[in-house]
Amino acid sequence: MILQPSSLKDLSRGLSHAGALGEKIERVELGALNRVVEHAPEDLTVTVETGLTLLALQTELGKRGQWLPIDPPRPERLTIRELLEENASGPRRFGWGTIRDYLIGIKVALADGRIIKSGGKVVKNVAGYDLAKVFIGSRGTLGVMAEATFKLRPWPEAEQFVQARCESLDEAARLIGLALDSERWCLVSPARARRWNGSSPRPVNWVSANRRASPMTRFSGPMVRPRNVSPVCPRSWPMNSADWDRRPLWRGRETG
Repeated sequence: MILQPSSLKDLSRGLSHAGALGEKIERVELGALNRVVEHAPEDLTVTVETGLTLLALQTELGKRGQWLPIDPPRPERLTIRELLEENASGPRRFGWGTIRDYLIGIKVALADGRIIKSGGKVVKNVAGYDLAKVFIGSRGTLGVMAEATFKLRPWPEAEQFVQARCESLDEAARLIGLALDSERWCLVSPARARRWNGSSPRPVNWVSANRRASPMTRFSGPMVRPRNVSPVCPRSWPMNSADWDRRPLWRGRETG
């Protein structure tokens, strides 16, 4: 049996009916549950149905200068349900955290059709156990997540990518170490550092066949300027991009 509910109630009835008959549900498709239920820009929160794609959500939030600061691969195909069930993330997790840091409320349909709730729509909610986190990364084994509430962040005023060309992996590792140890580089994310620890199973696109490397760093915040990095990285230059996903610059996250 394949469930294709058009609403939360429809999902509940379908699960309950299948359970009563003892029928196996092969999959649940939530493509019809793709609405932004509520967006409160003044509270920096949003409630969505989990059939919505991440890219569609980011586009909607961007209209009010806000975003969910996570960057897993293929956001145009990744639904909110998949994001939660797989605990998907990208390089930003080193600076901004993962999706569990932003989930504050959830509605889940259990196998018998019951609908349970955890959390709420306010950021500072300390009442009861935070059971919503249990469902993150569960891959659908505990229930079908149908609705989720997230806290948001303001969109960065400015963002720049800086790349340095190094003649060897050792030089790249030294440069990364200087950046991470420097107080002036407090905004540097160590997202790329693991690429040069010698344990990468295959080469990634910024390390060439002659073992040269090009470390890449992202700065975000109020009016980022490339002069902040020039003393440590004299061969660096800014790389601007308006696309929130910046797939060409971070393709290594999918291949490494």
